[in-house]
Amino acid sequence: MGCKHIWLNPKYHDDNQQTICKPNELESFLCNPSQPVDRKLLNRILGSLIGLALGDALGAHVESRPHEYMIEHPVKEFDGGGTWSLAKGQIINFSLIMRCGFDPYDQLVRYKCWHKNGYMSSTGKCFAIGSSTRQCLNVFEQRQRDFAQGNKISLEDLDSFNKLEILNSFDINCGINDATDNEGLMRRASVPLLFHQDPKKAVEYSGRSAKIIHANQNIYDACRYYGALIVAAIQGMAKTELLDPDFYKK
Repeated sequence: MGCKHIWLNPKYHDDNQQTICKPNELESFLCNPSQPVDRKLLNRILGSLIGLALGDALGAHVESRPHEYMIEHPVKEFDGGGTWSLAKGQIINFSLIMRCGFDPYDQLVRYKCWHKNGYMSSTGKCFAIGSSTRQCLNVFEQRQRDFAQGNKISLEDLDSFNKLEILNSFDINCGINDATDNEGLMRRASVPLLFHQDPKKAVEYSGRSAKIIHANQNIYDACRYYGALIVAAIQGMAKTELLDPDFYKK
């Protein structure tokens, strides 16, 4: 797993790689863009990401609670503790941003790193992983072991492997068909934001990036629709047009 943007690569506080750096500890590795920035576009993208994080943090302390609990304890403000014993404002899943092109294999490697090492987690540990994602990653790791053995590649090297002629034979669709949860939809915002300049790719990759973990057709379609909505909003489409029942057809 490697990227020219150093802050996207896992960084640790110790040589034994036992304590991973959290997202808020990566600021020193960031740099200003080399080209002028469209402020209106930047604000829309930031609004999407910040809104995603705020919504995540707002509901974090009541995740997985039954409906009866929610009626008795409605969410009215940010709170700590709860399901995952988080500090007030901590998020559950920091969206894993992909590298410069669409790379589903790299996406799975980063999910695995989150699962194993807490990569890009607000606490430095993996928590709140759904059953569909866990099952998918178990399948992915087994396929990696089989692939490494068959191609005489070490498992350590396989995580950063980039020989496409070999990886093209790796089956990255590790999801299960009966998954009906909303896990796939939760992580999709970064995909259409990254590919907003090419709406067709943004919509296609929104579906494909979900399908590798959630093979259910309804989830695939929902993620494509959601990706289209985000791209249209980023490009300035009016709210009435976004909410039009025929939005996707148009």
